[in-house]
Amino acid sequence: MTKVLIAEDSATQVYRLTMILEKAGCEVVVTRDGQEALERVQQEPVDLVISDIMMPRLTGYELCRKIKADPATRSTPVMLLSTLNEPMDIINGLECGADNFLVKPYEEVQLINRVNSLLANKAMRSQARTTLGIDVLFLGKKFTIDSDRQQILDLLISIFEDCASSDHLGQMGL
Repeated sequence: MTKVLIAEDSATQVYRLTMILEKAGCEVVVTRDGQEALERVQQEPVDLVISDIMMPRLTGYELCRKIKADPATRSTPVMLLSTLNEPMDIINGLECGADNFLVKPYEEVQLINRVNSLLANKAMRSQARTTLGIDVLFLGKKFTIDSDRQQILDLLISIFEDCASSDHLGQMGL
């Protein structure tokens, strides 16, 4: 059974995520902030972390950065889930090593498809990672992106999927 850790401070979002993931056959572990999530991930392995970005004690960006910096948890996929959707938010997601970025509100099928893709990609990847370690200048500020190529591709595809869904909904008059 797939074990998914949720880091989310909104009870409404926790309830929704839990219902969707359990319906899909996942075991769900709930934490209410980034620090609690980090401690849980360090204590017990999980298959995936889904984290809000804006949380008390430790943001989703900081949580992701710490997960990816630890050799014991580095291969754990992290999906950032947030209402934040500016280009700078996406750059911050890349910089901290996020594997996926999903904008709230989201459709149930969209979340499950993302979870399945992340888990399939994790299974296909070997332990050896090709790091890029490149500097990027964005809005006059320098960022260092250490994510591997597949991770960057996964995150960018998640953003393109959001754009395609938004365009499609817009064309439908929604």
